[in-house]
Amino acid sequence: MLRQDDFIKSHLVTIGYNQGKEYGGHLAAGMVMNCIANRVRAGWGSWLEVIEKIPQYAAEENILNTIPSLWDVNFIRLLTDVEGIFDGSAKDTSSGGIYWADTRRITRKWFLKEIARNHQDHPVVANMNSLNCYR
Repeated sequence: MLRQDDFIKSHLVTIGYNQGKEYGGHLAAGMVMNCIANRVRAGWGSWLEVIEKIPQYAAEENILNTIPSLWDVNFIRLLTDVEGIFDGSAKDTSSGGIYWADTRRITRKWFLKEIARNHQDHPVVANMNSLNCYR
């Protein structure tokens, strides 16, 4: 029987993997996973509520959601990283980020105006190539 925490962690890994896979490795995915964890810790809702609302606060209209290969080395690494991100014991590689975006693909006008261009309220706190994390 799948426990709720395991269910949440599996979604967290899948989201992180899909949002970070383009950057070649597990580090970008970990940044995204940390942003999600930071939303939970900031009181945005339970893990399931925060995960469900990801499209509402996304930089892109269409969010990829593919199932990773079980043999993908980066996916396997995320399976080991998720525990520390979930329980808060791992280093926050997003540096307190709440939002994330590939700056080449911001398609939502709301995100562009309120987050990406609003440096006073939402500064960039971490980045990897074109992936930015905003506070």
